Amino acid sequence: CGAGGQAYALAKQLHMHEWKVKIAYTEMETASEYLECEFEVEQVKDFSFEELQKLDAKHAGAIVTMLTDDENYSICEMVYEHFGNANLIANINNRNNVERFKELNVFVVRRATAIVSLLDHYVRSPSAVTLLLGDDSNNDVIDVEIKNPDLVGVSLRQMQFPTDIMFLSVCRKGKQLNVHNYYRFREGDIITMAGSNKSLKTMSIYLSIHGWASAVEMHGIA
Repeated sequence: CGAGGQAYALAKQLHMHEWKVKIAYTEMETASEYLECEFEVEQVKDFSFEELQKLDAKHAGAIVTMLTDDENYSICEMVYEHFGNANLIANINNRNNVERFKELNVFVVRRATAIVSLLDHYVRSPSAVTLLLGDDSNNDVIDVEIKNPDLVGVSLRQMQFPTDIMFLSVCRKGKQLNVHNYYRFREGDIITMAGSNKSLKTMSIYLSIHGWASAVEMHGIA
């Protein structure tokens, strides 16, 4: 939700990662920026409940708001109350608004401090930031939901994975868990992994498709 250079850059980046992206905006003068883009662009009269319905917000995997803090909050509140479990991300200006966004389970990005935080992490952990930001086009970071019932109850140490796969975190019912060799898979867990694009694609299939485990050796991937 929102127009301008940052919105366009984000949409283009997500499109490159095979997301189906839609930009929604109200400003008439920005229309020319998107004449030949690869994703959907829709002009709305406002960001009311009715307009969000027309945009099919209930089927969105994630909704990013890049407007004023008040507009961002209004959108996030409507999505939280009416449209289910989409990930909500708000680009906000005033730090005093952080807590009310967090009450709606919104991931908050503060314009004023985001660049400082990024530079700080580049100083302290450059390899991790490079991987996370996808500076190497052959590597990426993805989230995968566990849907393969053959894996339920299996511990991480029982598994054989491609050597370039790194498990970063596990989210279970909204809570972050530490990843260790004795972690046992549960259906619905969301695993964050880093690695090569090829290995991540293999792992994504393996973790999310029923019956795929039976096509490989006992919980191993060749």
